[in-house]
Amino acid sequence: MDDETFACIVPPAATIQQCFDRLLNEAPPSLDDGEGTEGKTWSMLIDRREFVEDTLQSFEVLEARRKETMRNASGQAYAAPSCGVVPTVVEPSGKGLPYAVSSFFGEGKWEHVWSQFERDVARETLIVNGVVCRDAEAAFEKISDLMNDAYDELLAQNSNEETNSPARVPGWKGRGILRTARSFVELVKETVKKPAKERRVKESVRLAVLGAQQTILALPLELLTAHFSKSEEDVGKDDDYVPQMVHIGEMSYDPRDEGVKRYSENSPGRMFVQVERRSQGSRLPFVRVDKQLRVFTTDEAMVRREKLYLRIIVEINLLSDDQVELSWEWGRP
Repeated sequence: MDDETFACIVPPAATIQQCFDRLLNEAPPSLDDGEGTEGKTWSMLIDRREFVEDTLQSFEVLEARRKETMRNASGQAYAAPSCGVVPTVVEPSGKGLPYAVSSFFGEGKWEHVWSQFERDVARETLIVNGVVCRDAEAAFEKISDLMNDAYDELLAQNSNEETNSPARVPGWKGRGILRTARSFVELVKETVKKPAKERRVKESVRLAVLGAQQTILALPLELLTAHFSKSEEDVGKDDDYVPQMVHIGEMSYDPRDEGVKRYSENSPGRMFVQVERRSQGSRLPFVRVDKQLRVFTTDEAMVRREKLYLRIIVEINLLSDDQVELSWEWGRP
């Protein structure tokens, strides 16, 4: 293995608390680690439901505030803040699908998720099935098409496997009766398949929308904050330690560069999101978020020191119950 690279796979976590425990126990690079930090990568798998429910907590708070506001204002219209990520106020558009509410997005959370997605599309690079999307509605339609096509293909593969296996209906004799029994079973399967597909596709589409926004970085950033805070506590035991504040922010840009704004396509801090299908193997669709950040400190004299560059990657398989993969890559300024 090259001296410049190192990968650490942290054991899978079933709960959010296990994520914190394992990351802290494995001791990733600290703020002041020098040689050997460049190119280090840490990866962690976390239970899918735990991750999604943790991500949706801020939206649950919004919904509770909305209900309280409506109750106190006697029906006054409510404008939802953007889950603490961006200080703007937007009325949710309530983008929806014509079937039952997904298990993840009940209790009004979906409207807030969609509202946040509408804001984030403009400041990220979102690629859906190979096409760059700059509009939330268009992205939603492309994601829906991708999920429907993937579901149909996977269902057809499973059906072909069942067809190629000898089908037997015990207790029946005679080819005509067997054919009738098979037709009945297939009819029942088709009746069940449609609502099952709608539920599965809907949940995957909404999960992709949740994944394609800044909120998905909340847990990875919390883990880093806990790690850096603990590192500072350890360093603070030295007698000559100077107290300093740790900051995690977007990659800096030079405002003097013409045409390069904070969220322009040329900005180094722009989030990169893919909603695609795997080219090999399972062919499952997935959402992958890639964001570059920087870590710097300020002391009591407000002197600023750049410490680390960070790359955070979150990958979620869709149409499956696979664990969510979180990855961090360390670099030096």
